Amino acid sequence: MFHGVEIVAQQRLVVYELLAHHPDATFFVRYVGESNESLRVSTHDILVVDRSLTPQANNIIVVQSDEGFLLTRYKDVCSGVLWGVVRYIIHDVS
Repeated sequence: MFHGVEIVAQQRLVVYELLAHHPDATFFVRYVGESNESLRVSTHDILVVDRSLTPQANNIIVVQSDEGFLLTRYKDVCSGVLWGVVRYIIHDVS
């Protein structure tokens, strides 16, 4: 263990099993919009989206609208059709 990180080399981690709480409703989506600091998402990040969840206040959600798919924060009312709730954002740290 170094600096609070434990390296586990004995077993292979399957990322999908760690991130997909509802496998039949979970999708990995690449974000291609402009970086958005308020949503903490950058171009080419991978969003782990769960379509089975009911959004809670302030969740990041994917909405389908006439313009295509949009990423936004959930409020009580949103314009467009809810496509899914973002559970994780995976991004390159380099």
